[in-house]
Amino acid sequence: MGVKNIAKLGKMIAQFLANFAPCFVRIQGRSLLSTYVQGLLSDVQRKNVEAILSQLFCAKVRQKLSPSEDVLTGELLTLEQVRRAANVYVSSIGLPPRRCSELYQAEVDRQAYYARRNAAAAKSHRKTRRKRLGKLGIDADQIKSVASKPAK
Repeated sequence: MGVKNIAKLGKMIAQFLANFAPCFVRIQGRSLLSTYVQGLLSDVQRKNVEAILSQLFCAKVRQKLSPSEDVLTGELLTLEQVRRAANVYVSSIGLPPRRCSELYQAEVDRQAYYARRNAAAAKSHRKTRRKRLGKLGIDADQIKSVASKPAK
């Protein structure tokens, strides 16, 4: 997830919340919903139904922004990455643009590191699994599998 995508989260949150606007008769309720969801995306613990809403939002964003479902490429976005990016966005509201950019870049660098690390681990696990299957006399290339999501 790049700096531009983290910056886009605000617009995506607003679009997501617009779906709920008809539920509120007064404008104050709509603005409170935005504040409420910002709180949900923060690091505050002990959430219940709210956690489900934030999980759904993060899943939708992940589905929209993830360039690939293939973990080996390092491009697969996880829900945790989306949640952390949303948290960085929310925590940077009201900060000077330069500071926002610094926070966004720090999160991008952190996520890039873990994406590379996860890709290397997945590659290693896949290699180990193929060896185990080979010892059992199973040809891994003959096993049916689901095709990866094509890169955008």
